[in-house]
Amino acid sequence: MSTLFRKVHIVDPASDLHHAVVDLRVDDQGRIDAFGEALEVKETDHVVAADDLHVSPGWFDHYAHFRDPGEEHKEDLESGAAAAANGGFTAVAVLPDTDPPRDNKSAVAYVRKRAMDLPVALYPYATITQGLKGRDLTEMHDLRDAGAVAFAEGHRPIRHAGMLLRALRYTQPMDGLVLSLPLDLDLVGKAVVHEGLEATRLGMAGMPYLAETLMLQRDLSILRYTGGRLHVPVLSSAEGVALIRAAREEGLMVTAAVPAYQLLLDDRNLDGYDSNMKVMPPLRSQSDREALIQGVLDGTIGAVCSHHAPQHQDDKQVEFEYAGYGIAGLETAYASLRTALGDQATPERCCSLLGRQPRQWFGLPQPRLDVGAEAELSFFQPNKPWTPSPGQSRSKARNNPLFGRTLTGRVYGIYASGRWLPAVHTEHDAG
Repeated sequence: MSTLFRKVHIVDPASDLHHAVVDLRVDDQGRIDAFGEALEVKETDHVVAADDLHVSPGWFDHYAHFRDPGEEHKEDLESGAAAAANGGFTAVAVLPDTDPPRDNKSAVAYVRKRAMDLPVALYPYATITQGLKGRDLTEMHDLRDAGAVAFAEGHRPIRHAGMLLRALRYTQPMDGLVLSLPLDLDLVGKAVVHEGLEATRLGMAGMPYLAETLMLQRDLSILRYTGGRLHVPVLSSAEGVALIRAAREEGLMVTAAVPAYQLLLDDRNLDGYDSNMKVMPPLRSQSDREALIQGVLDGTIGAVCSHHAPQHQDDKQVEFEYAGYGIAGLETAYASLRTALGDQATPERCCSLLGRQPRQWFGLPQPRLDVGAEAELSFFQPNKPWTPSPGQSRSKARNNPLFGRTLTGRVYGIYASGRWLPAVHTEHDAG
């Protein structure tokens, strides 16, 4: 069955139709068949229409944990892919700190094989060190040949400077990308929130921004010495943004991203001791959040990720200090970004941050809005208010503090792998 999308706003600077409002048909083979005004409806067409419907090349989330293998009760590849589709993403890079860790070719092949029947493309990371133990590098060249999209320790920092130095050197001949989480665990200690007035008021141990900036200074110094390509997937502080800005002006090959929720929430949101607000690095101050937004607007931060970290309710429905870290953020990433940036969250900017720019960094193909191209598309309504709820989620996890909060910007669905997948909340929406 072909699918006809009525009056969609095209968001693709690489297309001659950028900014046009046209009908779009995808044929029964999953390829873009035609654009035009008031295309004739064929008998085989399934018609999709909604107010203010926008379409862009498919989005790519480059920092998500699907907990598979090892903790499938929190999330598995199937439920994670469903959540990604529900959040508007047609592709996701999945972190390697699973159980066992993804440190060998068979572990990479496991993800690639399981993903073949999923509507969302999954790109596996491989670990930097064997067994995530921080002592010996993995066989990085073999892992890259097996399909690893990049190298990371997942939610763990690279504690030993020598490991990062060698990883940057070994990946240069293959133009590989190394991720480093800037977090000095020796400065984290027992801290669970950002160090500041809110931590004092709430009576909780606070983490200084130095836990981020000292490690970031180390990483940038090593990059300056070795060369290579370094990606900082999670920035949380104003000082961190300043360091990245200076490094990029210097010409270092460093890129940076921020979780969407860090642009929307800060430590003032901890008032109710909601354990779903417990993340690592922590929600920092209002001024830090404003600096992160400025970093996005001026291009210092080139991408926004979900930092999807699903937790079982047993790990969250406990006292704040004992709760697991993370937000299951795939399904609210776009709305968080759109709401946080307000009028500055143009469709072009959001689609670049959520798709085009991270795809470029990771060397992934850019979906095209051209006749004859395979349809890999994200559909969204940038001005539509909506209130996410657990009943609208396709993730196994429910650790999202944005449930019940009205946001601006709603994902309508994706077209990928030859099928139209409406977002859950649109299935019974008259548009």
